Amino acid sequence: MNFFLEGPDSTDYELIRVINYLKSIPNFELKMGRILRKSIDEVVNGRYTGRFSIAQLDKTEKTYIGTRVQHMLQHELELPYGNVMDALIDGIEVDVKFTIGKNWTIPLEADGHICFLVSADDDRSIFQAGCLRITQEVLNTGKNRDSKRTINLMGRGSISWLVSDGSLPVNGLLKLESQVIESVYSKKSGQERINELFRSCPGIIFNGAAIESVAKQKDSSKRVRDARKWLKPEGISIYSGKYDNDKLLQKGFKPIDKDEFMALYDL
Repeated sequence: MNFFLEGPDSTDYELIRVINYLKSIPNFELKMGRILRKSIDEVVNGRYTGRFSIAQLDKTEKTYIGTRVQHMLQHELELPYGNVMDALIDGIEVDVKFTIGKNWTIPLEADGHICFLVSADDDRSIFQAGCLRITQEVLNTGKNRDSKRTINLMGRGSISWLVSDGSLPVNGLLKLESQVIESVYSKKSGQERINELFRSCPGIIFNGAAIESVAKQKDSSKRVRDARKWLKPEGISIYSGKYDNDKLLQKGFKPIDKDEFMALYDL
């Protein structure tokens, strides 16, 4: 449940400009979700590591997710780099802050500036994005070793939310029971693991990064094409968001993204 207040301070015209600019970006929420999904998947790097969860990362890697999110946001939303802060939004210097937790750490140099605050919860498949003018009044007094401070209760209540309860594209592997994961990863070859994944998980959506994590190989599309051949004799069909959404609609399912796949048992 979102307990934060909505709406910028009506006298902070720079904050209003930043919010209006971001709100004017077509399909802003959809783009944000995809940016976060891609940023997390790239840091988890499943094709080389076999990992699929943020929990499997070390502290340094978790920190790097924030850096990746910042650069992806600037690239995908076409936000120029700032001279003082991370980005220029409608010509205004804005710092981009990301967290996988419940608060953000704010550096000394952000004092007086606007922060574009983003958080993501991969386990719950949700994200938030909002803006806040940083002042001493919105920060907790305690500091970490880098003299960074977190946002206090008043500050969190002052965040102007652009997306308060956004949909983060699902990491299908996080939805599986531990015994299913163990069964899938127990197979020796990448193709056997992909076959077992689709065999064991009908109706669950997996993106290309999830396929590569299980296979520990590049080229998720080839793994899926080969899985189709192996599983069709077992009465299992694999559907692609790139080619098969019309078939999924006919079966009563919602369309999936072009980089997503889902297996169903034939009736």
